[in-house]
Amino acid sequence: FTIAKATLTVTPNAVSTTYNGTTLNNTTYSDNTANYSITGFQNSETMSSAGVTLSGLMAFNSSTSTTVKDVGTYTQAAGTLALAANNYSMSFANPTPNNYVITPKALTVTGATVTSKVYDGNTTATITGAALQTAESAGTDTTSDGKPYTGDTVTLGDDTSGTFADQ
Repeated sequence: FTIAKATLTVTPNAVSTTYNGTTLNNTTYSDNTANYSITGFQNSETMSSAGVTLSGLMAFNSSTSTTVKDVGTYTQAAGTLALAANNYSMSFANPTPNNYVITPKALTVTGATVTSKVYDGNTTATITGAALQTAESAGTDTTSDGKPYTGDTVTLGDDTSGTFADQ
């Protein structure tokens, strides 16, 4: 008679992280069993006792070659991910879906001064003396690198304030 392998269901964990400029190493990330919920073990077995390992690459946004670095939401799929274990086969599931999300990093600006102006019908103001904090460096590419650089358009949030005068 034949004993069929039991099925382990591998589900990627949802991730939310703040942008830090680092590219995700897909091989290291995909092979790390801590990045998944794995269910279906038989007879009180565990990852360790069953000798379960993962290899291959998960697909982010439907491709194993997607660069996971910039702010955005990346879907997670099986890609070439494979499970190695003597008594188990793998079923990949991500019904929620659990995504890998990179959120924008807040920038802190110090020393900014806004030049006074007479109301002229537009919302343009000149800000001078602004500098990024020491730990925040300017980018060298375009805004797609997630870093500010000279010439970027900056939008101030709702907590801006000032004194307004009549013309």
